[in-house]
Amino acid sequence: MTDQDTKTRILNAAERLLAEKGLAGMSLRGVTGEAGVNLAAVNYHFGSKEALAGAVLHRRIDPVNQARIAELDRLELRHGDEPVPVEAILHAFYDPMVSLVPEGLEARMFAIRVYGNLLSEPSDSWHRLFVVMFRETSQRFVLALHRALPHLHREELLWRFHFGVGAIIHVMSHADRLARISSPGPCPAFEPAVMIPAVIAYAAAGLRAPASDPPGEVQP
Repeated sequence: MTDQDTKTRILNAAERLLAEKGLAGMSLRGVTGEAGVNLAAVNYHFGSKEALAGAVLHRRIDPVNQARIAELDRLELRHGDEPVPVEAILHAFYDPMVSLVPEGLEARMFAIRVYGNLLSEPSDSWHRLFVVMFRETSQRFVLALHRALPHLHREELLWRFHFGVGAIIHVMSHADRLARISSPGPCPAFEPAVMIPAVIAYAAAGLRAPASDPPGEVQP
């Protein structure tokens, strides 16, 4: 087995355990048992549990963010001085979340569960890692949305963008709930071709809604 094979097996094992148990419940002993390697191999490739979990995130998130930025660059070049339409911005943000996990919808939801578990970790250092990983992408998309939606002050736009991010994570993390709320009728098809347009329609409507009062202002 090559070093790269060993590293991949460790990452796959850590990802499975993170999805099931979160960072607090994932142990290096559990990773070594799952991956069929010894502790020395984990220490050699990653050094610590936190570094291993960070590598799991980078493996999944970096390609998604790179694809988002590349598509937004293409859209802004195409539209020139005009703002990019809201729906196009949202497509650029949402599509890579499903298109860059080739193993199928179950694997996509599995990856999202990993992110959700890690986002709930109370560690300040862990939250700082998320901020660093998403800073450039978030800033670029907020700026693009601000150009498209100049009626929104920054604070309100940030809230609405945050809600839109939460919507796709919730949808992909809790596919089973769609069947529950649709019962006893038929359940909508849970697949990207149906889900992504539905989420975009929802988020675009929320983003375009009239602005509320600016911070600090109260209507008489």
